[in-house]
This record gives sequence, C-alpha cells and structure tokens, in this order.
Amino acid sequence: HRDSTVVHGSATNWNRLTNLSSQDMSDQSNYDEVIRRLDVKQMIDYLLVNFYCGNTDWSHQNWYASFNKVIPDGRWRFHSWDPEHVLKGTGDNVTGDSRGGATRLHSRLKANPEYRLLFADRIQKHFFNDGVLTPVVAAAMYQDQIDLVTEAIRCESARWGDSRRSTPYLRGVEWMNEYNRLMNSYFPGRTQTVFNQLRN
Repeated sequence: HRDSTVVHGSATNWNRLTNLSSQDMSDQSNYDEVIRRLDVKQMIDYLLVNFYCGNTDWSHQNWYASFNKVIPDGRWRFHSWDPEHVLKGTGDNVTGDSRGGATRLHSRLKANPEYRLLFADRIQKHFFNDGVLTPVVAAAMYQDQIDLVTEAIRCESARWGDSRRSTPYLRGVEWMNEYNRLMNSYFPGRTQTVFNQLRN
C-alpha cells in the first residue's frame, strides 16, 4: 500500500533497492546495481499508465510491489491497486510526482542516460503507432470493459444509486454522461496532453 507496509516477508530487500537508488545514478555501475534488482521496463510501463490516467491518489500510497524471492535473480515489479481517482481531468498532471514507490525511483533514475533512453523508447512504443495509450486503442480497451459491465450498472444503480443523494444516479443519465465525456473528450486528447507533460 505504501513504502512502510510489508504484506509478506521483510522490508530488507526493498530497503536495499531504495538505498541503492539514492546513490548517484549518473554513475553507470550504480545504475546497473539497481536494474539487477528492479524490472525497469515494467516499472516504466506502470508509470506511463498512471501518468496517462492522471492517478491523483497514488505514489505515496495505493500501490504494491513484489519480487520472487525464490528465484535468485527475481526483480521488483509494480502492481496497480485501488486506482479509483483516475480518468478525471483531461489536463491532470501527475508526471512530476515523486512521493513514493515507483515515482521516487523514477525521479532518481532519470539522472542516468540509459534510463532516459529506455523511458523514451517506452513512450514511443505506447504513445505512437497504435500503442496502447494512443487515442483509438485506449478508447477501444475502455469500451471492452464497458461492454462487460454495462448491464450490471443497472443493478448497481438500483442498489447504490441513492446512497449519497435522494435522486438516484442512473445508468442512462450520469453513467452515460461520464461515458460520453471520456469517449468524446478524454481519450481523443489525453495522449498528446500527457506526451507534452512528459516532454516538459
């Protein structure tokens, strides 16, 4: 959930990684020590998704990281958890966040040219040429999830729609308004917005 929460095992290995990352990352040998313990490519992809979605309740909390301690070369990987504060404002910018977990590591690793190049390569992969964070592909993936739950939302509305106000939230009103906002405003422009944030 955050740096101080250990679900299984001890914090020894995690603390070793974070301590190593606080060294001078422009020194290639220090960077090499970190990437022996961290799946850097996976972390960058994890960061890009959270940056794209504008996750405002994250980095200082609401994340998990794990490594396979049975495999000698097991490396740390990040997992999304509890990301309900996403897909809000089309201009939301969390790219400068460095409060914890992956964002803290990212803020340190940026001092290394090899990391910056890998980060740029992952942006190229996901933000261009039908990558997963391009407007059409991201909207299509969202639509796939909508198709799975659209009828179930009627039940959710019937059960919970009036829990916060006397006039119930309805699938055909609030749900559809939000769906239309995302499909017509968020997804079409978000890729370029986040790309500009990252470039800046």
